[in-house]
Amino acid sequence: MSSTNLNNTAETAADLWLAAVKEEVAGLRFGTVQVIVHEGEVVQIERVSRRRLGPGQSSNRNLSPRSAKN
Repeated sequence: MSSTNLNNTAETAADLWLAAVKEEVAGLRFGTVQVIVHEGEVVQIERVSRRRLGPGQSSNRNLSPRSAKN
């Protein structure tokens, strides 16, 4: 395999994982996206999504921290 073919293959692989990372980030409001690399190659992409609760969205919204203990 020539060096040109190796470069094209590497660029194609990079394009694929970059597209995958962009896809994971695009739908994420709060959270993390982790790229796992093994021996210089991306082998896994992990996404952790968080849901933030604002005022009025918590199930204990009427309880202060002190009254919740009692």
